Amino acid sequence: MASKPQATGTPAFDRNTRGSEVARLFKDQVEGRHILITGVSPNSLGEATAFALAASNPGLLILASRTAAKVETVAAAVRNQCPWVDVKTVILDLASQDAIRSAANEVTRLTDHLDLLINNAGISLSTRRSAPNGLELTFATNHVGPFLLTDLLLPLLRRAAKSQTTHGMTRIVNLSSAAHYVSPFRFSDPSFEADRPLPQDEEPRKGLEEHFYEVHDGFAGWLAYASSKTANVLFTVALQERLRSNGIECFSVDPGIIMTNLADDMTPSAAKAVTKMPKDLFKSTDQGCATTIVAALDPRLAGTDAVYLADCRKSRPARHATDKVKAERLWKMTGELTGQASQSKL
Repeated sequence: MASKPQATGTPAFDRNTRGSEVARLFKDQVEGRHILITGVSPNSLGEATAFALAASNPGLLILASRTAAKVETVAAAVRNQCPWVDVKTVILDLASQDAIRSAANEVTRLTDHLDLLINNAGISLSTRRSAPNGLELTFATNHVGPFLLTDLLLPLLRRAAKSQTTHGMTRIVNLSSAAHYVSPFRFSDPSFEADRPLPQDEEPRKGLEEHFYEVHDGFAGWLAYASSKTANVLFTVALQERLRSNGIECFSVDPGIIMTNLADDMTPSAAKAVTKMPKDLFKSTDQGCATTIVAALDPRLAGTDAVYLADCRKSRPARHATDKVKAERLWKMTGELTGQASQSKL
């Protein structure tokens, strides 16, 4: 369903808005620009985002994924549909800091500036797995990896911002989730390893359905995911503090409920809960990527106090996700985990 314009002619976006529609409306904000999207695979929000933006003629569209076959499948489809677009692919495993550094070097080889960075990739696990450096894989992939990638690409983003005639149209978009309301970030145990009482300000929200709190072999997978999604918002808060004066806007977004590959590792009880949800709560991938594209393109967001969008509009995140003291604490912690601590005051 297309959004109806307001009487002023300004588009009124909502949960039914499609990403392809938003990209068409803001075609001037896409044309000729250099864009990087992570987490691109078939049947994903990354794929839908790529198709929507490609149709509006970017100068360079870089698609990144940890799996070559998957990202190449999407790239081939985009080239077939939009043969005029320069589409490149980069292999990016956000769990591996060595792989991230290699990917950032490849991006730097492909372009000397980056107008839009869309940190779309993410995972959700029901059982514990570890990244190469020993961190829990959800935390490593959903927060630590995007932090490092963004930090390494900041010179390209700053260069793009300096050349922009319109302030605030160089942007970083971090995909979070409504799951962030479930749990604060767990500073005391970011890898969810300890079996001990939590500090009061790290306790998860009470009174939710049982599957939110499930523990399998000592691992609370859903809470780990929720904690990582809070980290995405805190990361955005810290980025805004550092980069807005440089002409770079940063937003976190909730894409909504979409049945993509992210749901492949659901527990049986979580899958059962999903089947009971009203069908009208679910979005298509084109609808799911719309909030991302609004955050990336809508000029009206520049200079506002928006840090989090849902259903294509500014929304209020959980208080624990916008605490500036916690945002700085997380920035410092992640800088130490990635060896980028020297960059923490940028």
